[in-house]
Amino acid sequence: MSPVHLPAMVNEVVEYLQPAEGMTFLDMTLGMAGHTRELVQHGAFVIGLDRDAESLSRAAAVLDDLKQRVLLIHGRMSQAEELLEERGIGAVDGCLIDAGISMDVLRDPVRGFSVDSEQSLDMRMDRSDPTSLTASRVVNEYLEKDLAQIFAGIGRGREAHKVAARIVRARERSAIQSTAQLADIIAAAVAGVRPARRIDAAPYLMAIRSAVNEELPELEAGIEAALRLLSSRSRLVILSWNGAEHRVSRQLLRRLANPCQCPPALPCTCDKKPVIKVLTPKPLYPTAEEVSANPAARSVRLHAAEKL
Repeated sequence: MSPVHLPAMVNEVVEYLQPAEGMTFLDMTLGMAGHTRELVQHGAFVIGLDRDAESLSRAAAVLDDLKQRVLLIHGRMSQAEELLEERGIGAVDGCLIDAGISMDVLRDPVRGFSVDSEQSLDMRMDRSDPTSLTASRVVNEYLEKDLAQIFAGIGRGREAHKVAARIVRARERSAIQSTAQLADIIAAAVAGVRPARRIDAAPYLMAIRSAVNEELPELEAGIEAALRLLSSRSRLVILSWNGAEHRVSRQLLRRLANPCQCPPALPCTCDKKPVIKVLTPKPLYPTAEEVSANPAARSVRLHAAEKL
């Protein structure tokens, strides 16, 4: 496949990270390397980390002309500290986390992320471990209450239980084998008076994908690892793409900026000091011009913080 992914909010990422000659940055979610290329072109050396071995291989080809200015590593962002320590790197001058998935991966029918994927019900970010959890196992083996719990996270209330029950009834007849088949089952459950549309299943598929890949715990662990790796006065930029990611990013940064747990009316006795200064009290949105050129960017939000 030819690359179709466009990196989001590139200008804003550069503005907050402030790359320059002699600086080392950690891109904790390399993807198709659009942000990494921009940082390198501003003079920085970039360590690119990605849990998806296939994406890492494609990014290596994209960065072939800059290979002297990048170091690519296969692994999760929660593993960043040990992976860098193995290579003798103890600190970096800036970190980037882009919690989204590249459009190339989303549209690959073999990966099973798309509502129209007839070939697979996989949804793993990293397929290098054949024993790892797949969407097929979640959909065909999880108890109805566990499926409902996964769906409850997207704020659909009673509808989550209805969708979970519909999936269980469908798999009792025969195993659900593709994302498109699953999308049709979910769409029928939520259709109401209007015709069922696969696209209406998208939030539920995203919830399954998140559960398969432990996306929210991984995001939180990645943010904490990034802040431990940052040198003093260095910056972290996070790009989040849905409500759950926005919430995790915002709440964790606020907690690290204001860790005191003492009652507001009393003097502080917990002695907990701020770890960061939040640079974006309200997350930044992409510009109208960017959304027009790249509609997939409409849901992205940028959060930035500086380590104290």
